Amino acid sequence: MPTPPDLTRRALCAALALLGPVAVAEPARPCVAQFAPAIVALEGVEELLRSDLDRSALSRALSALGEAALPELFRAFSERAPDLTAGDRGALAGALRSHSRERVLALLADQVEASPQRRSSALELLTEWSTPSEVELLFDLAGTAERPDARVLEHFERAVAGLHAERSEAWLALSRATLRAPLLVQDRALRAVRPTRAPHTAKFLDALLNGPDLLAQGALRAIGDLWASDPHLIQDDHLARVAERLERPSVPQCGAALVALGQAQDTTAAARMIELLESDTPSLTRDALWALRASTQMQIDATPALWRHWHKSSLAWWEQRSKTALEDLESGEPARIEPALREIAAQRLQRRELALRVSRVLEQAPVRVAVLCCATLSQLRCSIAIPSLLMSIEDPVSQVRAAACATLQSLTGLDLGPDAPARDWRDALSAADLH
Repeated sequence: MPTPPDLTRRALCAALALLGPVAVAEPARPCVAQFAPAIVALEGVEELLRSDLDRSALSRALSALGEAALPELFRAFSERAPDLTAGDRGALAGALRSHSRERVLALLADQVEASPQRRSSALELLTEWSTPSEVELLFDLAGTAERPDARVLEHFERAVAGLHAERSEAWLALSRATLRAPLLVQDRALRAVRPTRAPHTAKFLDALLNGPDLLAQGALRAIGDLWASDPHLIQDDHLARVAERLERPSVPQCGAALVALGQAQDTTAAARMIELLESDTPSLTRDALWALRASTQMQIDATPALWRHWHKSSLAWWEQRSKTALEDLESGEPARIEPALREIAAQRLQRRELALRVSRVLEQAPVRVAVLCCATLSQLRCSIAIPSLLMSIEDPVSQVRAAACATLQSLTGLDLGPDAPARDWRDALSAADLH
């Protein structure tokens, strides 16, 4: 439709702003389609940005523009960034995202070979991604340069953090793309994922262990942090793959694996840790001692003979006594459970497994047994028991609540008082990054 000569640019802008709220309604589309080209022809988006429309009217007007205005919207969003207010940029981003995702993704894909400024803006818009093709676009926009533009890296990291955690195929695509990426892009991908505690995160990090040495080191550190923050994400196959790194010639990888196993409070590789106490590399000796102390909660010095004596006696308990003790623990008979708990409390090998067993008993135990379970968990000092202890904080019996509270204080170092409700404990644990 030709532009009516008696309508000023501002009149067109105002008319389009009024049409914005009904632009999605079928009867309004022909009218919007007529006005949008007129606005675009009269400098389009620029005219709207120069108008004195308030933020709400500007947002409606920009969103009402048809698909023909998408390139102009993106140009303004990217190239005019320094001159725009936060509100104007927000209105532009909202207008871009108001169109079909397929059309917007096609527009962003056109920026792969563009300037760093345009690629950075494209990454800024690529949020809440969830498909393998969108993962590939993230990395294509980040580029293949060994030293990418700082703005590109910043927005790439933010975009990676928008992963929809429940989509496993996207995580697999993310791991494949990360393995192929330049070092600085790999580092930003790891930084974005590290705070995430989704079940797929561990699988993503596990896949990165097959990458170059620096990437594998970063993945090992991230795995350790993940296990420390949420022990319920620890899986035996992942533990085994991390423990394999103790046999690698790479000193940094071996050291990072030791720290990760210590953070997991896992002792399945205790024999190898003890061997590494005699390493010629001082950093490995130091990391091995830290891992042994963290996983056993014992403060034995760096003398290998003392650790071997402990390990031998602990293995003997597991071979000769563990079956009977664990059967007694789960018998449901207090007369058998109580001595089993006292025996288990003295063990330091495979504390995580023992703490899980005791936690399950705690959840259904009579008062006297529940109190003794709490005391046993306090001695085992394994954070995997925290969820069961939080349940016991809500127990109707005051003795159980007090015992659970004391154990939580012992495990976490937090002191909320004897009468703090479970809700307060959960908030405090979340703030302290403990779970």
